[in-house]
Amino acid sequence: MTLENGHTNDGDGTGAPAGRWLSVQAVATELEVTTRTIYRFINDGKLAAYRIGRVYRIMRTDLQAFLDSAALQPGDLAHLVEDRSNGTDEEPPDLKAAG
Repeated sequence: MTLENGHTNDGDGTGAPAGRWLSVQAVATELEVTTRTIYRFINDGKLAAYRIGRVYRIMRTDLQAFLDSAALQPGDLAHLVEDRSNGTDEEPPDLKAAG
């Protein structure tokens, strides 16, 4: 069933109600980050969340969409990988060891 906000009520695609509301703490624990990081993702608009009374909740489907959008693509870490144009997979020599 599609809700007014465009979300579906079947988190696993089976048509069964998901009922999968997660707390900020549960999401932080699952992702192994702090709750402050989760609040920052929410505040920056990267992770959808809902205020229900005095608490914030995240739908599991929204968490999955966030994770899908955060997936790295080949080459995304090129700025972190050293140039190994010498054709070997050897690590460059440690400069401290040479001195």
